[in-house]
Amino acid sequence: MKPKILWTAAVLSMGLPIGLHVHAAYANPDNAIPYNNRVLTLNDAITQALETSPRLKMAQATISANIAGERQAAAWSNPEFALEVENFGGGGAYRRFQSAEISYSLSQTIELGGKRQARRAVAAGDRRIAEIQAERQQLDLLHDVTVAYGNVLSMMERYTLAQDQSRLADEVTATVRRYVDAARDPLVQLEKAELARTTSSIALAQADRDLSTAKYTLAALIGLDLQGIAFDASVLAHRPALPSIGDLRNDVASSPDLAIYDLTAEKGRATLAAEKAQAIPDPNVTLGFRQFEESGHNAFLLGVSIPIPVVNRNQGNIERARQEIVYAESERMQSARDLERAVMTAYQTAQMAEQEARLLETSALPQAEKALKLSREGYERGRFDYLEVLDSQRTLHDLQIQIIDNRNRSFIARAELDRLSARHRGLIEGRR
Repeated sequence: MKPKILWTAAVLSMGLPIGLHVHAAYANPDNAIPYNNRVLTLNDAITQALETSPRLKMAQATISANIAGERQAAAWSNPEFALEVENFGGGGAYRRFQSAEISYSLSQTIELGGKRQARRAVAAGDRRIAEIQAERQQLDLLHDVTVAYGNVLSMMERYTLAQDQSRLADEVTATVRRYVDAARDPLVQLEKAELARTTSSIALAQADRDLSTAKYTLAALIGLDLQGIAFDASVLAHRPALPSIGDLRNDVASSPDLAIYDLTAEKGRATLAAEKAQAIPDPNVTLGFRQFEESGHNAFLLGVSIPIPVVNRNQGNIERARQEIVYAESERMQSARDLERAVMTAYQTAQMAEQEARLLETSALPQAEKALKLSREGYERGRFDYLEVLDSQRTLHDLQIQIIDNRNRSFIARAELDRLSARHRGLIEGRR
């Protein structure tokens, strides 16, 4: 299935320039819904993913569950009602119920040491962690959709290039066949041309499969049927300047990837307070009413019981909570170092890929195109051997593949920088 290419100009609201519209029909994952608009921009894909992603619905369910847990943590313990009957069913005066003593009582445990407040603080910590986790999930999804969209565009370029190579191989083979028929070239030249044409046909089929796979990956992420949908494809070729390393570092320092460790340590401190509160014994107060059947008199009951913390003072749980705080703080420091390294790696990758693509486009590519043109003209005039044409054709193809790969490598590295620095956090916050 061959895509039709139309050139237009547009601008994505995220700041990524858009240009080439590529029409193709690939990928129709199960449960995908039809897309009425015929052009799917990157912004459209991201919006659709944020609205329909199951993983985001799971994250929201986790937040709702933790909100319910926070509400439950604020609840008081329930009182206990007790009914007690004594001195009945025996012998003599205690036969039947004439000497029975019947007691009705209510018991309530009174929590001391701020246990209820501590539980609420721990539950609130869980809720805040779930919220920041949901934000990270949204950023991950935005990154994944961006990379998948870029891969579709890259595979589309490869497919178009494979079409050109296949068409060129057909033309060269036809020329060689004429020369062989005219006894100008030996038959072996035709065999080489046929082999090159077969190879290009195989490469075209592989490019078609790779494009279908890339389209299916994107369709699965956004939950859309992409049959017959157009794509805005110039994002691989035209991008704004990279942000400075200083700006990226500042953004990373306030990113949810580090904030989650701060929240984890905060929850750990709340847990430590809760465990210390558990070491304080809670009295249980009982108030009741007793009936004496034999005399017909009544009396009130009052009781208090207090655990004696001589064996279990919750020392183990208290120490465990302390170490969990140390772990969370240390994990944050390690994560900050890992993020710093990842930012530098992605930044250098984007810079090098763009520089290499620019150099290939402005210098090597024109030379390779000129070399192929001269070799074909020289071959047609009988000045060059067919191998010169074949070598020039392969050189040009390899350069074009390098340019496509460098563009995509830069695009992926930029998406990684956007994810690490949470640069599109405002887009997500605006949808809440």
